[in-house]
Amino acid sequence: MEPVSGGPPPPVSEAPPAEVDESAGTGSAPETGASEGTGGTGTTPEASQPKDSFDEGMPNGQDAFASSFGSDAGMPNGAGAFANGPSADTKAEEPAKAEEPAKAEEPAKAEPAKAEEPAKAEPAKAEEPAKAEPAKAEEPAKADPAKADPAKDKEKSALQQANDELTKGAKAVKTTTTLLNESQKVTTSGQQKFGPWNLSEETRKVVKGANNPLTRTAGTVGAIANAAQLPGAAVKAANDVGAAINDPTKQNIDKAIGSAASATKTAVGTAKDGLTAAGNIAQYQAVREAAKDAFKAAAPKATEAAAEAASKVVAQKALDGASRQVARAAGRAVAGEAGQAAATAARAAVKAGVGGGLAKAAGRFAPGANVAIAALDVANAYSTISDPNASTGKKVFSGITAVGSIAAATNIPVVSQVGAAVSTISGLIGAFW
Repeated sequence: MEPVSGGPPPPVSEAPPAEVDESAGTGSAPETGASEGTGGTGTTPEASQPKDSFDEGMPNGQDAFASSFGSDAGMPNGAGAFANGPSADTKAEEPAKAEEPAKAEEPAKAEPAKAEEPAKAEPAKAEEPAKAEPAKAEEPAKADPAKADPAKDKEKSALQQANDELTKGAKAVKTTTTLLNESQKVTTSGQQKFGPWNLSEETRKVVKGANNPLTRTAGTVGAIANAAQLPGAAVKAANDVGAAINDPTKQNIDKAIGSAASATKTAVGTAKDGLTAAGNIAQYQAVREAAKDAFKAAAPKATEAAAEAASKVVAQKALDGASRQVARAAGRAVAGEAGQAAATAARAAVKAGVGGGLAKAAGRFAPGANVAIAALDVANAYSTISDPNASTGKKVFSGITAVGSIAAATNIPVVSQVGAAVSTISGLIGAFW
């Protein structure tokens, strides 16, 4: 018999037939077809009797077959499920639950999400540097013009550099000549002064400049060295004064003060040194001529060479302030009695102040010039100290130069010489800072 509703043949239970019989309440015949007695009587074996096809192979017939399919006999829903057959929907749902496409979508969704995050981050990072670069580029662009202006101001032309080198060389020469002149000063008696003004009414020791071959030569060379600095100093002063007029800031005005003071000091120093050297030379020549004339008068037959030699010696002795005995002894040693006459005439010429107006002008100009130079050095020191761009060394040495110039304007022994030496040396050192 075919299964109901076209379902698959029921599975054969592996349980022993005895258990099935117990659940049905009846005994079952052995599978071999031999009959066993019940209740003491025998039965004819069922295998020997013909059965229809439905009952064949079933120990108790149709009822036993039905009873073998109880609610728990291999079917999840019992006999009703067997009668109705397996549900097609149930069998179809089982593979539908195992669908894997849903799991495949999850990684697909995760991958685009991860790809979008770096994509968003990359543009953001690229924009930040892009914004920062223009900002940084603008700042130096604004700073370049500002930095270029001071650079142009400090830039020196070849002519200016040459002038600076010339100024340094000239200052070195002037320093040397000043030291030589100061070393030759002589001590005498008189009133101590600051420039042309008396510091006391008492007669004390004072110093004055010497007039000898060394000082005359040093004075001439010093005047030339000052004159060499004058053109550059004048040009610089003109430029700085013009800048102060066009832009009258404190810094420009202070710079103009210093430049003008330096140029003026150079001009005054040139005039003082030149006039002093010229006056010394004129005085020496005048004294020597007086000595020569006296020598020739005492020895008319003497040669010109003897007259020149005698006049040279006695004239210098007189200018050095030698006493009458010393001067006469020097003349006698050179030319005998005629030499003594020449020495007396030379001393008289010095006392008379021979040398003309030039020598007198130099004597009157020098004290006032010394005070003017001191004042100009003070102004230059103020300008240098006020300059924010000036080095510390330059500021210090400018102050030392001013103090030294003040001391040099006196005629006090030692103070005057030391002040002049300090002033000129510090000025030279300051030029190299």
